[in-house]
Amino acid sequence: MSDDRRVDALVANFLSWLPILAAFPDARFEERHGVPSWTSSVPLPFFNGLVGAPSDNEVIDELLERFDDVPVIWVVPPPGDITADLERRGFEVELLPGMTIDLAALSPPVLPPGVEIRAVDDEPALLETATEVAFTTNGFPPSAVPPMIDTLARTDARARFTTFLATVDGVPAAASALVVSDETAGIYNVGTLPEFRRRGLGALVSVAALVAGKARGCTIGGLQASQQAESVYRAIGFEECCRFAFALRV
Repeated sequence: MSDDRRVDALVANFLSWLPILAAFPDARFEERHGVPSWTSSVPLPFFNGLVGAPSDNEVIDELLERFDDVPVIWVVPPPGDITADLERRGFEVELLPGMTIDLAALSPPVLPPGVEIRAVDDEPALLETATEVAFTTNGFPPSAVPPMIDTLARTDARARFTTFLATVDGVPAAASALVVSDETAGIYNVGTLPEFRRRGLGALVSVAALVAGKARGCTIGGLQASQQAESVYRAIGFEECCRFAFALRV
């Protein structure tokens, strides 16, 4: 697959979140100037945000009007670039590598003794646990978990979203999420509890999700890697193909 097609697949997978975002509590979803945006009753970034870059940067202030009183995230996939414009408006911008991997040669992870990884979407208590692990290890408060669980129960896109939980001797330790779009398996919300870090669990729970995506017919895996996790994903076989801008204003 060419680099351009990898980028296109990665961006399309990220945009497949939109039906989920539109199901947030009290969500108001709209698209103006080619930029989808959403607000909700949850006063946290992720629950309030925008995706994309307008063709005319003069409309940025107009797009931000509905976010005057709430924390907001603005994600700009490639090839968009409005970093300087957002920084001037008080956003903190981080450029994260978009990475992909060919799933053809990917094998199921070899789990150490005592480690179990499984999908938990049909087990409400474990789904809540996995979501709490994923959210709290990625900087969200525990209060963000119930609205996410409610959203998953409401969204029409539920079938494309799968949550994985890794346990060590039965104790919850790490989590990940798989989002499937066309032939792409997107990996999101990967996190490991502090007491279980440096055991390779983040890599294992990511590979488990990729293998599940492969079983559903996906040929390519993709993600946006944090600075701390980039080397982990390179070791698995991911290669950078682009950069996503994640801009926060709180």
